[in-house]
Amino acid sequence: MDKFEIIHNYVIDFIKNQIEPKGFTYHNLEHTLSVVERSSYLAKKEWLSQEIVDKIKVAAYFHDLGLVDGNYDNHEEESVKIFKLFNKKNNFFTEKDEEYIANIILATKVTNSHPRKIEYKIIKDADLDNLWRDDFFINSSNLYNEFKNILKNNVPSFEEFLVNTYKNFKDFCFYTNTQKKERLAKWKENLNILKCLAEKGKSCFYFDKIFIF
Repeated sequence: MDKFEIIHNYVIDFIKNQIEPKGFTYHNLEHTLSVVERSSYLAKKEWLSQEIVDKIKVAAYFHDLGLVDGNYDNHEEESVKIFKLFNKKNNFFTEKDEEYIANIILATKVTNSHPRKIEYKIIKDADLDNLWRDDFFINSSNLYNEFKNILKNNVPSFEEFLVNTYKNFKDFCFYTNTQKKERLAKWKENLNILKCLAEKGKSCFYFDKIFIF
C-alpha cells in the first residue's frame, strides 16, 4: 500500500473505533472524508502543486482526531500530536514537511479567523463546507445531537442553538475564490432560512419543511 492508503485506513479505523462511539455525530468519519475531498478539490482549483495538495490532504485526514478525548478545547493541538506520533512510526514525512502539515491542521482552529496562507484558507473553507450545502440542516441537527452527547447538561435548547448559529455565521466570510464562486448563493439561502428559524422558532414556515431530528 502507498502512504495515502495507509493514512486513509488508519484514520477510518481511528474514527470508527475511538471517536464515533463516544457520541460524535457531526465530527465523524463522514465529516472528515468530506473535508479531505473538498480541501483537495479547492487546492487543485486554486492551482496549487500536487505536492502541496497532498500535504493539505494529509492535514484534512488528521484535523479532528484530537477529539478522541472528548474535549473540544484545543483539540487541534491534540490532532497534531496524533499526526506526529503516526509519522514517527511510519516516517512518511521529513521534519520540515511534518511541521508544514501540523500548521495546516492548526489553521482549522475556530479562533483563526484571519488565515494568511492559501493552504490555511483552503482547509478553513473545506472544514466548514457543509454549512453551505443542501445538507446544512441535517448537519446542524447532527451537531446539536453531538453537543447533547458530549456536553451533556451544558447544552442550550435547540431554539437557542439556532439563534447562536445564526449569530455566529451571519457575518461569515469565505477565504478562497473558488468557495466564494461555488457556495455564496447557498450560504445566502441557508442563512435566510436560519434567520427565520432563529427569530420565529417552530412558527417559521421552514421548520416542518427541513429535516431536524
